[in-house]
Formats: sequence, C-alpha cells, structure tokens
Amino acid sequence: RNYPHYGLDEIDITYGLVDNANAFSRVTANDIVNNPGSRAVGDVLEQYSISGLSMTWGAGFDGTYLYLTDPVGATSTIFQFNTDGTPTGTTFTVSVGQSWIGDLASDGTYLYALMVGGPNNIQVIDIATGTIVNTIGNSSWTYISQRGLAYDPLADEFYVGGWNDNNIYRIDNTGAVISTYYFGAVSGLEWHPQGGPGGTGSLWVMTNASPSVCTELDPNDSWTNLQSFNQPGDNSYGGCGLALNSDGNLWIPNMNENIVYLVDTEEPLSGGGASGWLTLDNYDGTINGGGGSFNIGVNFNASGTVAGEVYHADIFINSSPNVGLVDIPVTMTIGGDAFPTIDGFTATLTDAVTGEVTLDWNNMRDATIDYYIIYRNGAPLTTVPQGPYMDMLPGFGTYDYEVQPIFLEGNGVPVGPETVYWYEPELCYDNYAENEQWPDQEQQVTIQLENCATDGVLWFEFPDYVTSDRDLTCDYQVEMFDSFGDGWNGGSLDLYVDGSYAGTAELLSGSGPGYFAFTVTNGAEITGTWNPGSWDGEVTYNILDCDGEVVYGLSGAAGIPAGVLYAVVPAEFVVAVEPATGTINAGETLDVVLTYSSMGYPEGDYTQDIFIVTNEPDAPASREQTHAVENWMYVVQPETISGLVSDCNTGQPLGNVTVTAVYDTKDNEPPFVTETGEDGTYMLYVNPDYDYTVTAEKLGYQTESEYVAWDDLPAVVDFELCEEPYAVDWVFADPNEADDECMVTWSLPMGPYLISYDDGTAEDFFSWVGAGGQTAVKFTPAGYPATVEGGRIYVGEGDYAGHSFAVGVIDDDGAGGMPGTVVDSAVVVLSNDGWVNFDGAFDYTFEDGDFYIVMWQLEAAPMAPPVGVDLDVPTVYRSYVKANGGEWGASAYNDFMMRAVVSGPGDNVQALAPEQMIYPAKLSPELYVASTRAFGVPGLQGAGTFSPVIVEHADRDLASYQLYRIDGFDPDAGETPADGTHTLIEPALSGQQHNDTDFGALDPGFYAYG
Repeated sequence: RNYPHYGLDEIDITYGLVDNANAFSRVTANDIVNNPGSRAVGDVLEQYSISGLSMTWGAGFDGTYLYLTDPVGATSTIFQFNTDGTPTGTTFTVSVGQSWIGDLASDGTYLYALMVGGPNNIQVIDIATGTIVNTIGNSSWTYISQRGLAYDPLADEFYVGGWNDNNIYRIDNTGAVISTYYFGAVSGLEWHPQGGPGGTGSLWVMTNASPSVCTELDPNDSWTNLQSFNQPGDNSYGGCGLALNSDGNLWIPNMNENIVYLVDTEEPLSGGGASGWLTLDNYDGTINGGGGSFNIGVNFNASGTVAGEVYHADIFINSSPNVGLVDIPVTMTIGGDAFPTIDGFTATLTDAVTGEVTLDWNNMRDATIDYYIIYRNGAPLTTVPQGPYMDMLPGFGTYDYEVQPIFLEGNGVPVGPETVYWYEPELCYDNYAENEQWPDQEQQVTIQLENCATDGVLWFEFPDYVTSDRDLTCDYQVEMFDSFGDGWNGGSLDLYVDGSYAGTAELLSGSGPGYFAFTVTNGAEITGTWNPGSWDGEVTYNILDCDGEVVYGLSGAAGIPAGVLYAVVPAEFVVAVEPATGTINAGETLDVVLTYSSMGYPEGDYTQDIFIVTNEPDAPASREQTHAVENWMYVVQPETISGLVSDCNTGQPLGNVTVTAVYDTKDNEPPFVTETGEDGTYMLYVNPDYDYTVTAEKLGYQTESEYVAWDDLPAVVDFELCEEPYAVDWVFADPNEADDECMVTWSLPMGPYLISYDDGTAEDFFSWVGAGGQTAVKFTPAGYPATVEGGRIYVGEGDYAGHSFAVGVIDDDGAGGMPGTVVDSAVVVLSNDGWVNFDGAFDYTFEDGDFYIVMWQLEAAPMAPPVGVDLDVPTVYRSYVKANGGEWGASAYNDFMMRAVVSGPGDNVQALAPEQMIYPAKLSPELYVASTRAFGVPGLQGAGTFSPVIVEHADRDLASYQLYRIDGFDPDAGETPADGTHTLIEPALSGQQHNDTDFGALDPGFYAYG
C-alpha cells in the first residue's frame, strides 16, 4: 500500500556492514544500489551553513530553538541555534561515558539525547536548567549503539534505531520495547504528529548510505512505507539526524557539507485539533494547458480551539515548469463565547513521605462541561469528571501540573502550571551503641537519628520492633557430606518447619561439606523427609543451629522424625525501640531509646544488629533503604561499696544521707547513687574494674569524699559527717547618745532545712502520658521569713541520665489556696537515678503562707522521669496534679516524693496540727501512667518532718553565742571588718543582744561587731 506523495519508483539498496559500532558514517559499508529510484527530492525551503561545529550530526527542535551535535569536535556538547542558523551561545554538556552524541528529540520542556557508545541510552535534559533529570534505556536495544531518535508526545513513546542491527525500536517511556521493525542503515528519526494519509502521525527515517534517503513510515499501519526522497546536497553517506520544525517541515543536517536544510514535507503542522486546523484535499496535481484549472479543497478544523482565537498560515504553491512560488495567506477566526476558565487551581504535596499530591480546583457548573484532563510535566496524566484528584508521584523531583476543562463543544484553556517539589531526605545516625550493665536488668540506651537533608521529610522504621509480638528467627543449616566424593547421586532431604516446607538440601557433587540454609522460629519443630538416590550409603549430614553448632547428626540417608528436633533461637537483648517508626523534618534530630535486657544473660559480651528502613531514594528495589545499628551489651557482675554514716559529734547514725560513687576516668557517665537507712548504713552496687570517688552528702552537714581504687572492690567506706555551722543572718550595733555604750543585737542562726512528707520508699511511680502535665506538693515552712532554695524529687531506678524536667515554686494564691503565681523556676537535667537534687535552683522568700514545689513533665512517657509515690500510711494529702490544659486538683495518689529545701530561723523543730479535709480530684486514666489503682478517699492534710541543721538531734540544740569586737580597719582605705582585728569580748551568751559598756573607753576609730 504505497502512498507516494512524490510518485515514481522507490530507491532499492542492499546495505552492507560497518566494522566500528560507534562510527559516525557508513562510508565503509560497501552498499549495493539495486535501483537508484526516480522520486523527486523534497523541496528545500531554507538552508544554513553551520559555523562553530566540525561536523553537524544530531538534530532536535523544541518549538523555538534548533539543537545540533558534533561527533568530531565536541563529543559531549549539544549546541543551541536560532532557526536562521546563528548560534545562541547556549550549550548543554552531557558526559556519561559515551563516544559521542547522536540524534536528538524534544517535547518543548525536555531535550532527549541519544548516546552513541558507553551507556547507549537516552539522556533526558531539562531545557530550562540544562541538567540531566532522567535516563531511558533497555538492554534489548542498548546492547549496541543506535543513531536515530524520535519522540511521540501524545502517546509518550520513543523510536530509536541504527545501522548496527538495522532495526527501529518502538519503546515506551521506560525504554521497554513495544515493537521492532527491520530497516537498514538508519541514522536519523523524527515523529510527525500530523503526518501520513489521515494526519494521524508518521515516522520519518533518514539513512546513511549512497545515496542517503529520507523515508516516511506509518508505524500504526503495519509500518507502511508512505514516501521517500533523497537527502539534499552531497548525499553520499551524508545522512545523520532529523528534526521537525514547528510548521511540519524537516530540518535535515548534511554531515558532508556541514549544512542544515529545511525541507518541505507537504504535511503542514497546525495547533488546532488532532488533524490540524488547516488541511488540503490535494497536495499535488496537474493543470491542463489551454486555460485548464485545478480546484483544491481547503479545510478548516476548529476542534480544540477557544472562542476569540485567530489562526494564521500560508499556503505555498510551486510548479514544474517553474512559474514562481505562489503564497496564499490564510486566516481562521474562532467565533462564539469563550469557554469559561478554571480558577482556584492548586497542587499540594499532602504527604511528603509517600509522595501524595492533591490537586484541587473550583469545579465548573457549566452544563456542557464533559471532563477534565490533568497534565503532569506537560504529558496527559488522566481524565477526571471533577476535582479534587490525588496523584502519587513516581519519585523525588520537581513536577508541574496543569488541568484543562473539556466541554461538549470543544477544549477549554489549560490552567497552570502549579509546581510541586518532592525533596529527597537523608538519614544520618549513630551506627554504634553500647552499654555496660548487670545481669537481669533492663537499661535504656539512646541513639540519635537526623534528617541531614536541607529539605524533605524522612520516614524511618525499625521493622523488627513495630509490633511487640514479633517472632525470633535465625537460619539453621544442613551440613552435607559424601564419603565417595561424587555428591548424593540424586538423593535429597526435604525440610519442614512446623509442618511447612522450608526447602530441599542436596549435595550435587564432591565430598562436601556443602551447606543449605533455612529459616526457623524459636521453638519450631524441624522434620525432614529423605528422597532416596543411587548411593545413599555414602551420605551423612548434620543440622547446625544459629551459632553453627551441631544439634542433630546422622550417618546414612534418613529423614528427621517428628518430636526430635526443635529450633532454639537466642533471645535478642535489644527488646524494645521507642519510637519504632516516625518522621523527621529536614535539619531536625530525634532521640531513639533502645532497651537492653540482660535477663538470662550470664557475664560476657554480646552483639546484635538492628535495622532501620527509610524512604530515601537510592534503594535498589523500592524506596525503602536499609541501615544497620551495631549494638554491644557488656554484662558484668557488680561490685559493692558499703558502710556506715554517722554524726562526728554524737556518733549517732545518720539516715537519708545521699551516697554517690562517680567514675574516676569515665566522663559523662551517670553516677551510682543511694541513701542511708535510718540505721545509717548503705550499700552501693557499682561496675567492676573502675576507680571511684565516693561522696556522702546531707543537708546541714559538711560533705565528705573518699577515693576507692578498682582493686579494693568490694570496699567498706564509713563516713563521719560534721554539722555545717551556719552564721546568724544579721548583726546590728547601736551606740547610745553619749557614745559610752553600744547595744549589739542579732538574729537567730539561719540555715537551710529539709521539709519532707514521705518515708523515703516508693511503692509506685506517677507520670503523665504526654508532656505538659504538672505534679506538685504543698509545703508549710517552719517559720518566717522562709526562703525556698531548692529541693529533691525521687524518680526511681531507670536510665534517665540526659533527660530533663522543669521545677518551680508556686505561691498558694490560687483559688481556694490552690497553686497560683509561679515565682521561680528552673530546668533540671538528670545525671543520676533515685533522688534528684536541685539545691540552689530557687531563691524566693515567703513572709507567710504555704508554697508548692511543682514538677513540669517535658517529655512523653516512658521517656519522661516519673515521680515516686509513698503509698504507706500515714497519708498527708499534700500532693496535687494538673493535666495539660486542665485545672489544679488534689491527687488521688499520695504522697508524691518531693521535698523542699528552705532557709529560715534554725531552732524550729515542731509538729503542726492536721489541717483541712482534702478531696482528691478524678483524672481520666488515659492521661497518666501508674501501676496501682487511684485512691480517691478524702483525708486530712497532715504535717511533715522538718530537718533543720542545728536541731538534728535533741541534744545538739544551740548552746551559746560568742560576741567579737572588731577594730584596726579603715573603710576610707577600702578595708572591711574582715580586714580588722577580731577580739572576743563575750564567750558564752544565751540571748540575742548584749550592751557593750566598754565602748566609751575605746580610742576613736572604726568598730564593728560579729
């Protein structure tokens, strides 16, 4: 079914072969011309000599600019030219290991470049940026270099072909082959979207031969040969690339002349409708002499146009014999009301992890709206009856969306583009973690994950820890031997795990050992069925466990009976990961807590890898990329440091003394902390093989420390603590009018004391599920003024080092005496478990009334340190709670183990009478974490214990004051009483005043009293 626009015979050539697969010419092919043909050359409309290129080869056109390649002088460069043959100065560099760049194609947004040599694939270049954004290839055709390239944007298909295998490949946008057509000596390809008899599209093919011929094919109609013509100019092996101009004519480079020709295809390209807005009934014919005429039908197609648009074209007529070129201007004006346009169009990346994009617009109410076409990066994506529409992006990158309304009368105007950026995340993380702990303990170890990309959201998951009921698995192996050395001769062992087929083990050759691995779960029954071979008597095998140890051995060919062999998978010591999955924004970090369990582990070193999957882009099979964290758990038997702490004056044992052991050589490690009992004894468990500084500390006593060497462990370290002698708060000297006497008065000694309402032992712990909740204890000082200086909170045993909470002092000026004004606060970063001290955190003085010490929870459970609860009687009902966003109320859990350090008059040991009735508030159980049931029974507010410095024991009360007179200092010289001479004038005063009657006899000068 030949369709010759030009008529006459086709050319017929028998094509030879070229030795160099990456050659840019077939001049050495020794082609045989069987019939030179007699078809006319396509009319040359324009021609330009190309400057700056050693040889012009590949060609592409983006609707505005012409692109050319040079296989001789610039093998990695694509040059941009105006359509008058002048260079624009813009070039694109492509260097992917190719020998040179072959033919080109373009859709107006991207330039597609065919690599000759190297990858032999298509490189996709963003014309706006000049960067490579994608590659297209398939081994079906990249196994050898091709030359020609064409792109059909409507079908989103490519055509590639070349003279090495003399094939034209029709491929999809991934490179997969749709169909193949044999065609010899292919050098260039170009798709004409309105070519062919019906204007439905055709493929133009340029050959490199003698002569080089340009042929039009219809791939959609059995690859029908429609027409052909010789390449203009010196066409002996001058054929190379092809490109289609915006008017439907062909740009044809001639590599021999370095000239680019614009050749008439007689198939004009127009923008209206699938068949073009302007077509002719005839494109050639004969006019008889003697006044003959030939009528040509001119057809206008307004499909796809918009009311108010105006289209222009020119019809050119040439003749033979040549009587001149006739130019007929054509105009088509589209009448009627314009179609309405879409407004409110948005494209939003709604899920930065999965690449979900939501497209939305204001749907039209026009009765003739039919549907909408959605475009992504210029190509039709789908059609929808209305918005919104959800799209899943195929990968990270930049995407432009447009939407076009389609009416029953025609096509509306597209709106957009709206650009969506889907950025790539990047995981940076600690790939090593370790911990030293004692047997039968659970401790927490923290690693840090970071999304170190500048944009994008990182999704991560520890897949083995997303569910708590995961199975422990490992690989068992069959170890196979053959005594003769020729394999099992057809014999094999079918393996079953809990009755499910797990694989077949067989030794194909040799003596062995050969190995076959199969996966088991802990406790699974392993059975096997023997399949006899030719020489079963030569067969032996063993079953090896996860550690490679023999757990079942058999000499001779036989199966594994039921009830004999069960899998034992060692427990993993990383028993929990929190959080096990989540997302991290760009530039942010997240602490992940691993729980190490040494339950059942004897002393020794243990390792385990845990794995992280992410949504990073460079995983081979999916968007999930795997990372590993190496974990080491060192299980050691603890050593002990024990002893007695007593009062240095009375010898009485001291309870509630904080004893701390700090590593001498390990920085940033949490210390070991305990408290003495009421009998003054303590015992600390510490790690072996380290030196320690052991400190005993109690409010109102001087702190003592001892050094313990590693080789002295276990060690007994006793302490004798002496009281801290606090001074009086002020001294006032008032000479009489005659200056012969001086009345000296002073205050009581002022020193901090501890207020506590608990017995030192926690029966439960309380924390909020989420951050922001508050717990508090109400304190009544022993006297006034009372300066709140700090306190203690008991958090129990747990790996809380590095975690934090906030503490504060709140006045009782709220409604009904509830917490009101926050007068002081601080953030406490924990370095130890047990009692957490924050002495010196506050400095606020109360002249009257009660106050509260509050703890603000800064983290969610279980990361947040809790507060201990003393459930033993008596209950003092001084604990209060406030949920995040809620109101203050009395706690149903009493008593919170929070203590206050207050500075005030020293001689104040007293017991206060019970106060008002307290009614605990009800809290939703979803808000907090505790192991016991809330106790909501009302009760009377009770008194606590005051432990001031001077009255630690009844016989250690204040005995007397010593009064000193100070002279020999000159304030005018910058001296103070501390620089003078201190003279004891009264060694034992019991009151708080003394009249110095010797004052008048003193020499004139400066005097002070202390």
